[in-house]
Amino acid sequence: MIVPIITIDGPVGTGKSSVACCVAQKLGFNYLNSGVLYRVAASYVLRETFKQSQMDKIIKALLEDDIVFEFDRSHADGYVIKCNGRVISNEVTCQEAGALASTMSQSLELRGALIEKQRSYATKPGLVTDGRDMGSTIFPNANTKIFLTAVPEVRAERRYQQLINKGLDVNIDRVREDIIRRDYNDSNRKISPLTIPLGAHMIDSSNETFSDVVEKILNICKQVSDASAS
Repeated sequence: MIVPIITIDGPVGTGKSSVACCVAQKLGFNYLNSGVLYRVAASYVLRETFKQSQMDKIIKALLEDDIVFEFDRSHADGYVIKCNGRVISNEVTCQEAGALASTMSQSLELRGALIEKQRSYATKPGLVTDGRDMGSTIFPNANTKIFLTAVPEVRAERRYQQLINKGLDVNIDRVREDIIRRDYNDSNRKISPLTIPLGAHMIDSSNETFSDVVEKILNICKQVSDASAS
């Protein structure tokens, strides 16, 4: 049996992680937030476990660590992140980890090493994954590809509210600057830059509610599934 895969790509602040998690829950599929793997790498550096220059040690730890995404409706994101059984959600979703992860993700060595680890999440009954290069590089043959976008002002406000809801002390101007910087880094890196995957369905969520976006994606998935079965 071929494992069905749904990829949701897009820039930061579009709400793709929360949307992807909800879609995965509704379909009963596994979930992967690919950006978290890079945030875990950043957390090693922020905790001073390794220096950023020690990429070989960072990669070895990432490949050995058991990083899982466990659905949890009581959590703001709808899931918690565990590494070797320990909940690490707060330390890897902070603004500092995100900014450093955006820089570290430009490493050709790191990106190449994580390809197979990301693909290992594609197990039965299926996978919903979000990121920057899921439909273009990691899962180019995915059944359904979504590219989720929104205007920068909306993305900054959503990201700000997301961080505030987690109890983090953040500044809207810093959030906006961080989004602009990460957009540039993600679109201009040498390997797997942020791009619209071939065959992806475009959804602009600027004026859409969370539920509307989830429903649109579920409808697209059904249409793709029906077309494949006919």
